[in-house]
Amino acid sequence: MVLPQATIMIVGSLHMDSIYQVHNHIRPHDHVNPKGITMPGGHGGNQAVACRRMSRHKPVEGQASVGPIHERQSNADAHDIEISVYMVGMVGNDKDGLRVKEALTLNGVNIDDVKTTDEESTGTAHITVDRFGEAIVISDAKANDKLTSDIIPDLSQPLHLLLVQLEVPIETTQYVIQLAREQQPPVPVILNPAPAPDPGTQIPRDLYQVDYLIVNAQQACKLRGHGNKDAKARKPLDFEADCRHFHHEGARCVIITLGERGAIASEVERHRSNRVKITHHPALQIQEGVKDETGASDAFIGAFAVEILRQKKSGEKEDVVKAMEWGIMAGACAVAKLGSLESVPWRDEVLEREGREDGFDGVVVDSLVEGSVGLRVSNRGGNAGGGGGESVDID
Repeated sequence: MVLPQATIMIVGSLHMDSIYQVHNHIRPHDHVNPKGITMPGGHGGNQAVACRRMSRHKPVEGQASVGPIHERQSNADAHDIEISVYMVGMVGNDKDGLRVKEALTLNGVNIDDVKTTDEESTGTAHITVDRFGEAIVISDAKANDKLTSDIIPDLSQPLHLLLVQLEVPIETTQYVIQLAREQQPPVPVILNPAPAPDPGTQIPRDLYQVDYLIVNAQQACKLRGHGNKDAKARKPLDFEADCRHFHHEGARCVIITLGERGAIASEVERHRSNRVKITHHPALQIQEGVKDETGASDAFIGAFAVEILRQKKSGEKEDVVKAMEWGIMAGACAVAKLGSLESVPWRDEVLEREGREDGFDGVVVDSLVEGSVGLRVSNRGGNAGGGGGESVDID
């Protein structure tokens, strides 16, 4: 089987995670003594592995995730896509850095542009996970702060999608997004603004001018200055104003993940007189319970990215809701395991879990909002996937 080729680059963070399972999250004056485990992580590394794993079936035991799918597997299906994944990041000159790079390599991620610095140690994250699988994360960027714009490689090589987050210097993220826009044709960009800044701290507006903005409910609230205390209490339709705000800032497509409530997608449909369509998709039931939610968002993003590329390389019309469905399925698999990077499922594990290749057969997808809006369009160098080379401002 000859499968379509695609290339994804992830510019982002690389961490060594220390994970502690607790009965309840500690409060002031509490003292607990759980046994911890360490695993590679970081949003950048997690999403790189998610893109790689979600594009292929799990290798047989003893076989690394390298080489073309059609040479390694006989069970590759029509939905597989041969994706080359390139990671751009920074680690320290230490054992943790070596371990992070080894994990990426074992998963088939190209690490030629993962650099090493002697000035800082590898980034770390301390994660506590309670009995409900809810996590509290405290991260220290360390070497990630040394990922400056002069380290970013040339994007002139064939590149089909760029993924960025906010765990490296924001100037670097701005630079690489602008670099992607300047390519001919422009490289589509997914921005996952994680971690979101505290309320009152604004991120530069040009960061929003991407093809796909993917946030969770808490991040959406923080970016809008609401704080995240009421994120879980809000209904899917309550996020309509947030979606429109992010469109106003320049995002063509907005995805907000809602945990056990599923996710919503908001699209500006320029071929339909700049209508905004907001769709809600329900979550999956987690039969075995939630063990650790930490890696769910990164698994979602990797699965979403792979499905968008599969559609594009197969000549299909872009179907954001279908890509969101794949993200929901991947996230549901991820929460059943401990850790972030290691919890990311392989493509066949997602399909096996659902017991069917078409995912949510028979599930009702609600179209929450569909109506014309006044748009002010200005040229900003181009967008892929129907962007027409322009940004969108909603009056």
